[in-house]
Amino acid sequence: MNKKILSDLIDVLEESIKIIKNEDSDLEQLETKVSEINQVINKDEFKTSFNEYKKEKRIPLKTYIDKCISENSDNKLVVETLKLLPDVISLTKEEKIRVVEAVHKLDNEKLSELIKIFKEEKIKFKELEKEYGDDVKKLKQQRLSENEGVITTTKK
Repeated sequence: MNKKILSDLIDVLEESIKIIKNEDSDLEQLETKVSEINQVINKDEFKTSFNEYKKEKRIPLKTYIDKCISENSDNKLVVETLKLLPDVISLTKEEKIRVVEAVHKLDNEKLSELIKIFKEEKIKFKELEKEYGDDVKKLKQQRLSENEGVITTTKK
């Protein structure tokens, strides 16, 4: 939702609440604020922004990845890439989302290379864990917890 429009609406609502709480305020002041609220929500910008907001889906990243796996079940390389993705420690949640959104556009050569990189990374992090155990474990835990974190997507 457009932050400016939402901020304007919140400001007017907060002012309205103050008027309601104030014993000295009158009905006319409140009607003025209600009119301001109507002006904000009747703007085309607000309606467009609100409709876009309603289309957004909020789901855990892992669920999003699983859904994309099922949608691409006919392409083994896409499925393998997506199955490896949750365990990739070097990528943030946002980067994983970008991979999910782009993976179906990649050719087989690029997908194979990505799979190779993900598998090599897993081996390298196991080696690093021996030397930098606590730091690697913290990073791994952080990335894995991001997989359960909620993301916003407009993809159905």
